Amino acid sequence: MLPVVASLVLAAAEELRPLKPAVGPNLWLPALIGFLALAVLAGVLSRLMRRVEPESPGLPAEEEIPAPRASLRVRLERIRDSGWIEAGAHLKACDAIAEVMRDFARSRFVVSSPRLTTAELLGELSARGADRAITRPLEEVLEACDLVKFAHASVRPEDLRGHIDTAIVLVDVL
Repeated sequence: MLPVVASLVLAAAEELRPLKPAVGPNLWLPALIGFLALAVLAGVLSRLMRRVEPESPGLPAEEEIPAPRASLRVRLERIRDSGWIEAGAHLKACDAIAEVMRDFARSRFVVSSPRLTTAELLGELSARGADRAITRPLEEVLEACDLVKFAHASVRPEDLRGHIDTAIVLVDVL
């Protein structure tokens, strides 16, 4: 009788043993921590990407500040004396010359020129009634610079110096 009781006790003990969990060890805590870390990282990145510098309320926008003629001339002389032309850095020199000439157009005719192509800028100047004596040399200088900047055309150093001299005359006279 003893073996029968022992087998009943063993069978009863197996029925009382707890069931195995359906999922392995507790993974919800590391998953929750990882999710929270990603949420914080996304919030920080979102904030950094939306950061905008506040504008000064008392200062006009950069496009509204006219460039004094003397500073335009000084900038052109610095380009001429920089050594870029002699060093073969014609792209850099043309980029700087075009920037000065666009600043000249902006200060002389109050045209917002940084985003306009050369053709659009010249069209805007003629629409505002600019004298052809002004737009013709400006067109010559800007188109020569555009050829170097965008078409990678080669230019002789003396031609580049000539464009700078034309730009200086244009800034001084007008």
